[in-house]
This record gives sequence, C-alpha cells and structure tokens, in this order.
Amino acid sequence: MNEDEIEAATVTALAGQANGDDGPFSIGQTVWPGISKLIEECGELQQVMGKLVATGGRREHWSGDDLSVRLTEEMADVFAALDFVLEHNDLNPKRLTRRMAAKRRLFEAWHAVTARTVTPSG
Repeated sequence: MNEDEIEAATVTALAGQANGDDGPFSIGQTVWPGISKLIEECGELQQVMGKLVATGGRREHWSGDDLSVRLTEEMADVFAALDFVLEHNDLNPKRLTRRMAAKRRLFEAWHAVTARTVTPSG
C-alpha cells in the first residue's frame, strides 16, 4: 500500500468502527486490541515469503511484483502491528527486548555453523 492507500484504509476503518463492525481483538476494541490485525499482517508476510520460495529466491514474481520490495513492506506492516499490540495490551517491552536479543544470538549462531558446513551448489 502506498501512503494514499493507507490513508484511505484508515478512513474506511474508522467508519467501520463507528458503525460497530469490528469484533473483539480488533483495533479499537477492549479485548486484546490489534491481535486480529497482527494475524492478518503475518498472513500477508507469509504469502510473500511463499512466493519467494516458489520462485527459487528470485526477486521478480510472474505478477510483476518485486518480491524484495513486497517483503520489506509486509515486514514493516508486521512490525507496526507488533508494536501496536505491545503498547495497547500492557505487555512488557523489556521482556520482549531481552527475548529478541537472545533469539537473535541463537539465529546468528545457527547461521555461522551452517555457513561453514554447507557449500553452495554450482
């Protein structure tokens, strides 16, 4: 979505909220607000990652999409949804930061071992 589309979606969403169209777990509700948006955004990120796998890692998709651009956009959407859920559901940001750092160290260790033991096929 470009910035104009995001603004239009915001206006549409606000109109829906005013009509009571959103259920629990939605942005603007009191039961785990933003969870449904986070699920939606994660699904969109999974779709782009699936396309990357299906193309063998090529950035160009048959639809004309640049998958690296789409991946970046969908990752940003997931980060925004995560940030919203964290803030609006009284979750502990320090715990999140500690867990992220520990998980990142683990991923880097796995990557270092794999990068040394796997040779690229040519």
